[in-house]
Amino acid sequence: MALIVGTHYQFGPNLLSFRGCATTEIFGDEYWDIGLLYGWASSEYDYHVSFSSGIAVIGGSRSEGGLFSDTPRDVISAQFGIPLEGQFFWRPFGNVGLGLYGFANLNAEQTFAGLALSVQLGKLR
Repeated sequence: MALIVGTHYQFGPNLLSFRGCATTEIFGDEYWDIGLLYGWASSEYDYHVSFSSGIAVIGGSRSEGGLFSDTPRDVISAQFGIPLEGQFFWRPFGNVGLGLYGFANLNAEQTFAGLALSVQLGKLR
């Protein structure tokens, strides 16, 4: 499962993003990142496509024993990672977009990635 919250500002073809991302396995490992990303975006007609990368702080915890184990979780100390994201959205209305949001974080501890069916809200260009 994943939860992604972000704010994005597009000026021309440039996209500046601030995002927070959390992923978890059911009763398993948990990872999160908070990052600042810069990239390219195109908003032609009713569609939005973008790709970006940046720098992030990551952390989380690892479960070695599973759901019914007494083994304590290993905490992953905060460290730097490289966040990546790609978006493809259809924007049929002025303030709502529906689409796919792909994300990843490359780091020394545990690279993680996902693809989410997403909703955009706000002043969309």
